[in-house]
This record gives sequence, structure tokens and C-alpha cells, in this order.
Amino acid sequence: MPDSAQQHDIIEKSPHYNTRSVEAIHFIRHMDFATGNAFKYIWRFGLKDTTGLERGKRNYYIKNALIYRPNFVSEDVGYCMIRMLSAMAEEFERDQFELLVALISASMGDYELLIARARQLELFPIAAEHLLLNGG
Repeated sequence: MPDSAQQHDIIEKSPHYNTRSVEAIHFIRHMDFATGNAFKYIWRFGLKDTTGLERGKRNYYIKNALIYRPNFVSEDVGYCMIRMLSAMAEEFERDQFELLVALISASMGDYELLIARARQLELFPIAAEHLLLNGG
């Protein structure tokens, strides 16, 4: 394959996004910047960067979503995304899957599940947790 074609293929079909039966972009394209990026880092966890770096990036975008609480996805689209994700649940670790569902719920405007998961997984230091998870 010529270099330009190979480079284009890597851009279009990055291996760390195409390891599952459905591509991450089918979910991310419906989300806002913060929840979409958090979704991306959970989706590709352990497939591209070191896990510590991936975890840090994930937490950064979850924190951003909890601060600004955007709401971009309609309930119809959100529930369709959750059903599609549920059909491939066995492709993820349990914590990954539950965080992905929580991010889809948050993108519909319901942040309670994301708050509960963030608490359960202790994603933030106690000082930040009070501000982020208790509504300031």
C-alpha cells in the first residue's frame, strides 16, 4: 500500500478506535466536546497511550462535563446509543461499560449516573468531589 494510502487508512480507521464490533465515532458524533472526549478515552483505554495517561485524560473530560453539564443528545438518540452499546457490552470491562452508559445519560442531561460512577470509582480528590459532585 502506498504511504499516502496507508496514512489515509490510519486516519480513517485508527486501530485504537476500531477494535470493537462498532466504531466509537458512531457514539461520539452525537455528543458534546467533553462527554465525547471522555467517552473516547474510556473506549480506547489501554489501546493507545499508557493507562495512567488515558485515565488522566478521561478524568479531565468527565470533570469538564460535570462543571458545564452540556445537554446535546435527545432521549431517542441517547436510548438508541445505550441499546447499541448494550449489544456489545461483553467487549468492555464492567467499569468501562458502566462509565460509557453514564456518559451517554449525561449527554442527554441526566448527570446522576455519572456522578454515582465518579463517586464509586473515586475519580476525583475529596476537595474537587465536593464541588463537582454536589453541585458546587
